[in-house]
Amino acid sequence: LEHNIKNAAVVIDGLSAMPYFTAAAPRIVKNAEISDMKKKTGVMVSGIDMKSELETMDVFGKLDKKYYLSENSGELLMGARLAKLMGVEPGEPLLIYSQTMLKSNNLSDLVLKGIYSSGFGAMEKSVVYVPLTFAQVFFDMPECATEIIVRIQDRKYIDEVKPAIEKFLAEKHPELIVNDWEEEAAALVAGAKMDYLSYGILIGILLFLAVFIIMN
Repeated sequence: LEHNIKNAAVVIDGLSAMPYFTAAAPRIVKNAEISDMKKKTGVMVSGIDMKSELETMDVFGKLDKKYYLSENSGELLMGARLAKLMGVEPGEPLLIYSQTMLKSNNLSDLVLKGIYSSGFGAMEKSVVYVPLTFAQVFFDMPECATEIIVRIQDRKYIDEVKPAIEKFLAEKHPELIVNDWEEEAAALVAGAKMDYLSYGILIGILLFLAVFIIMN
């Protein structure tokens, strides 16, 4: 968390002027432990702005709207495989434990808002989602993000748009870098190859996503 994007909204405002821009979603991504008071497990917590995430990524395409995360709430979305392993259902209380940006231990209550299904087993077992506003408070990162997901209109524009983003970052935010989705997902692809079904789903996603990731 030492490497974070300060004033993420300002960066996104500049990115919105890029050619073929569609949407951008700030995130805070951090390791943590969650517990239902009986079992605990290590997870990757992703703090998201629900509206921006829906515009930028396709993870929640099958999720009923009643399970969408509310802004400024202590709610959590959990993958179907992890929910099955923990034996939890929507509405049940949870605890989250991690360290803040200042290395202080922090513990907070959460409520399981809903269960998502992506078809990608490794993701469903390890990635949980909370509101970005909750993550910013919990990790002591006001107005910050650890990454920004940028979506453009079509994959065919990636080679044209990436240099434009690189130029913008070099001039306005030289501490930041940009990767396209395939570069960033290389490790995911390697892991998914162990699960043929997950691999097929992930490759299907990569073939259609026109996404960049901005990070420090």
